Amino acid sequence: MSYNATLESVKPFDSKYSFSGRGNWAAIRTCWNIIENADRIPDAPNNLAVSKMKAEAKMIIALHYCDMYRHYGGLPWVDRTYTASEVPQIKRSTSLETLNKIVALIEEAENDLPWTNADKNDDGRFTKASALGLKARILLFGASPLFNSAEAYLEGAASSANYTWHGGYNADLWKRAADAAKELID
Repeated sequence: MSYNATLESVKPFDSKYSFSGRGNWAAIRTCWNIIENADRIPDAPNNLAVSKMKAEAKMIIALHYCDMYRHYGGLPWVDRTYTASEVPQIKRSTSLETLNKIVALIEEAENDLPWTNADKNDDGRFTKASALGLKARILLFGASPLFNSAEAYLEGAASSANYTWHGGYNADLWKRAADAAKELID
């Protein structure tokens, strides 16, 4: 297949991030469903396996939120599954609230994950090392001037509501990012 033929087969929206599509919200819902129901799995191998499954689901949620946070800042925070008959009225969180919720979710999960996966069949699954790496990455992103600045990069309603920035500069965010990176390295 030629390079031009490959480019022709790519739809315009395939190269851009999409907040409402691409399965982020479906994946988050699926993971909350796992977390809420994993204890009911008949003949589960042991409690450690169920705890690890829940931790991996939390990490997948955190990963999706990290991707969306990069592009949008504050997000509506989904913290459980919703039934088809419910109409959730979830307000958008500020960028700092969203950052803190992502970090809290990672911290809930990290201790139930192994440092590395000993079984080759588990390659690509979340580990404590990858959880600490994701935490360091999102904290570094949240401390960056995009979100952590004396003034918003663009004025408007979203900036006024602190959705697209933290509302001011906070040097402590850099310390949190450095501490998370050091935790991973140590």
